[in-house]
Amino acid sequence: MREVGSAPLPTDALISAVRPAVEDGGVPRLEGGPVYDFEATLAPAGPARAATIVTSAGAHRPNELLRPSTWDDAEWGRLLEGSLGPWAAALVEDEVAALCHTPKVLLPLAAECGVWTDPRWRRLGLGATATAAWARTVGDRARHLFYSHDHRNEASARVARRLSLRQLGWEWTISAEPWPERDAWGEALLDHLRGRWTPVPELEVHGGGVGEAMHPGWFFRDFDAWDWWERELLPLAARSPALDLGAGAGRAALWLQGRGAEVTAVDSSPGAVEVCRARGVIDARVGDLKDPPTDQRWRLILLLCGNLGLGGSFEGNRRLLQRLADAAAPDALLLGDTVEAGGQPEIGLRIRYRGSATPWWRQRNVPVREVDDLVEGTGWVIERHVVDLPDHALLLRRS
Repeated sequence: MREVGSAPLPTDALISAVRPAVEDGGVPRLEGGPVYDFEATLAPAGPARAATIVTSAGAHRPNELLRPSTWDDAEWGRLLEGSLGPWAAALVEDEVAALCHTPKVLLPLAAECGVWTDPRWRRLGLGATATAAWARTVGDRARHLFYSHDHRNEASARVARRLSLRQLGWEWTISAEPWPERDAWGEALLDHLRGRWTPVPELEVHGGGVGEAMHPGWFFRDFDAWDWWERELLPLAARSPALDLGAGAGRAALWLQGRGAEVTAVDSSPGAVEVCRARGVIDARVGDLKDPPTDQRWRLILLLCGNLGLGGSFEGNRRLLQRLADAAAPDALLLGDTVEAGGQPEIGLRIRYRGSATPWWRQRNVPVREVDDLVEGTGWVIERHVVDLPDHALLLRRS
């Protein structure tokens, strides 16, 4: 998406204006700067350093030019053979000190140049000299000549000033860079813990769209503010040792720990584990939620906040229950919840927060009608099934 105007637009305002059009593809990125036009009869002031001018149209042997370090061999070869359009170079001591070339397609009526100057030879007018030579070289092939540069490039801006180019306006290119993968969810929890203003993270469905995730503050709630079924079922299930998979900010682990239980809290997010430890969880670990620790025979296993669907597929959810049964004590209970799946039970998800995103993960939400088939033969039996649509919770007993 491009926008050209007579004056630069504020970066934040411009990104905000186009964010809905690009943010699904990644982080909005703004690039661009002033655009100039000029004629082939440029007459810049002489350079402060004597230079030899060679061009793609001159009588010389271009293959003898030494390749600048910023060009690779293949690209430099295409330039010299003419595949990249007209060019002109200013040589100092047989080295290319400045180069003006045609980075975009040469059109019948128009051409745009790009200028590079070796940092050792900047501020001497060599870039402007090479540009004037390029204009003369291409002037008989195109009526309209253009030059543009990034708004942060002061060296290129000096070329325009030295040549007294006429500015047409500003050109901006807005693109979407892939979201950098980081522990975005852990960063959101840490921000809330530290009292930093915390925007609501975004929950992205692969190929589906973006909505709001739960605010991090939700995971710091006191027991009295939990969902009614959590307040009812967790006290019934409380026992030790307990395994809290996907512990988040540690709310359930802390509640159990405060009642004398030995609790191991596991989360795949290092930031979440840091939050758990900072809040007082004694045993908090970073780990794979699909590969539970086996250093205890767990008497209580928690899969709260939708984590019954972490297996990623129907069979994956069953395998997770089977692995947990293998790690459980004979009298163990498992308390977990999920969301009524609707028309798309298996989805890819990630959380986006402050310009970064978690890796994608697969979630297989469990329809109410599927609960019996899910549990059968996994080493568990259903003790309670609480339905509070769109959520529903299972209390399972080791069989």
